[in-house]
This record gives sequence, structure tokens and C-alpha cells, in this order.
Amino acid sequence: MKKEGVITSPFFGWIMPVFAIMGSAIILIGGIVSNPTYVPVFILFCFVVCFIGYKYYEKKITV
Repeated sequence: MKKEGVITSPFFGWIMPVFAIMGSAIILIGGIVSNPTYVPVFILFCFVVCFIGYKYYEKKITV
């Protein structure tokens, strides 16, 4: 979205997506380190958050 010009702020265009990727990586790595049997739960949680973001973005474009 930053490259397309939809987001003009460098903070929301570059920094926040990097933080989101790092946060998801921390959740997944922490799940693997603490107890590998919970990894599917953490993957599901990350998927749900991504899905909600996708639906929000899709709704925002159509409005």
C-alpha cells in the first residue's frame, strides 16, 4: 500500500508492517520454544489476526 501511494506516512507504511511481522514471529517462535504442542493454536491466532486485517482492508476499499 505504501508503494501504491495509498499510505503516505512512512510510519504506517514501513515501520508498522515490520513490527507486525516481528510480533507474529515472536508469537510463533515463543510457542515452539515453550511447548511445541501449542504451535497450531498460535498459528491459528496469527491467521485470525491477518484475516481480520484483510477483511477490514477489503471493507475500507469498497466503501
